[in-house]
Amino acid sequence: MPPYVDYTLVKPDATFSDYERHCREALESPDDVRAVCVLPDPEVLHMCRRTLEQKMSICAVNDFPDGRGGWRGKLADAEIALECGIREIDTVINTSYVKEGNYGAAKAEFAGIISMFQGAVKVIVETGYPWYTEYKIKKVTELVAEIGAFCIKSSTGVIAKIPVEQKIQHIAWMHQVAPHLTIKIAGDVVSMEQVNAARSVVPAGKLIVGASRPFWK
Repeated sequence: MPPYVDYTLVKPDATFSDYERHCREALESPDDVRAVCVLPDPEVLHMCRRTLEQKMSICAVNDFPDGRGGWRGKLADAEIALECGIREIDTVINTSYVKEGNYGAAKAEFAGIISMFQGAVKVIVETGYPWYTEYKIKKVTELVAEIGAFCIKSSTGVIAKIPVEQKIQHIAWMHQVAPHLTIKIAGDVVSMEQVNAARSVVPAGKLIVGASRPFWK
């Protein structure tokens, strides 16, 4: 099985020492970790690249964590990541647009970054908000498939926290709507038991796990 974990450090108070340690921990598990996921801070991105020495991919979060920066905010973060040599991003859908059902506006914000990171965009959908109904989750999954992203992600992992069991139901709905999409489950995934439960609704080859702790060890 290919590596499946995005080893994530997006705490606002994380130090450079924390990031260096995080990258070295990732390098210890090349069979499990596919990428290190961090904030779009140029100094952090350059430091991670130096530490990883091209032995592992880096993805940067984008318009994080609430997706309210507009298309300009998304582009600004994306340009920073691209200039730093990053080739994969996790961008947040505009939560306000989704809540009010303005899917066209939400979709339009992605145009620039989809062209910049072709085939390497994950879209984060904060399904922990109580207004994210089954209908909205499926509707947004259709939107993500339409824009050309390769992956939809269930949570930022930092807001609107809900039990992992509930997220597993959400990713099951996502997979029903767009089985060709890769799906990333994130936020409080802390055991292989939870990963295996997620794999029961999404094939292992289509599942990425976002995790801030090395649960696989």
